Amino acid sequence: MLRFQLYDTTEQGARPVNESDTLGQLCEDLEYGDVVDGHYFVLDKVNGVKYSLQADRKVEDEDYYSVPETSHGTVWQPVLGHKMPLIKYDSIISRFIESYDQATDDFNWDTVDWDTVFADLQYLIRDDKIAARKLFDEYITSNDVPHKLFAIILAGEMMNPVEEGEEGIAAGLISQLSELSLKLDRVDYLDAIATSLGHTYMKEAKTALLRLSEHPSKQVRLSATVSLNSQDENDPEVRSRLEQLASDDDPEIRDWASYYLDAETE
Repeated sequence: MLRFQLYDTTEQGARPVNESDTLGQLCEDLEYGDVVDGHYFVLDKVNGVKYSLQADRKVEDEDYYSVPETSHGTVWQPVLGHKMPLIKYDSIISRFIESYDQATDDFNWDTVDWDTVFADLQYLIRDDKIAARKLFDEYITSNDVPHKLFAIILAGEMMNPVEEGEEGIAAGLISQLSELSLKLDRVDYLDAIATSLGHTYMKEAKTALLRLSEHPSKQVRLSATVSLNSQDENDPEVRSRLEQLASDDDPEIRDWASYYLDAETE
């Protein structure tokens, strides 16, 4: 894991833009003016601390847009400033709901900035696993669509990857998502469940993924097909289903199933 992560605060909700083990490499392309104007902060992922980013000196006016190192030598150097409050969990949820609302307004989930969504969720999980689990438990029973979707996607990220010693916790999450997939009929819920189950690489997810791969919705079948790659390639049920999906009416599903079957025979 790279130690430092640089966030650009000019993007809505702050967006991760670079990672490095050294502060110099992390900030080598930043302009002095943007740094002193407070456009960035740095997350120390090892210690779980967020810092403001500052310059170690004041530069001449002609160097206001200069990067730290130029052909003339060192102009300025980035330094960690004061500690900042950690991202509030309610702001993470708010950004997810805003993304959901935008996607539904546009009728297009491709408009969602998924990199920011997943960065938020991974930050939450790293910062406080107990809080992440409490949010999952609270929202997975909600009747509010974006809150339930948030819980389903959060569960997938909590199992991405399954840490050593946490197999039992992951199996419990898989069981909850699998049971939900039997009760829910909304395509966006089932699509998210199929995707989240694919993060686990655990055999407990197989039954639900096989069932979801037979769903009438192309989107649910596609997500389940992609997630079947997380299962044992020598499992006869998985292979048989992939062979059936290789003849699916949808060309994208056929392509993914055929790709996995070809990979298994190499």
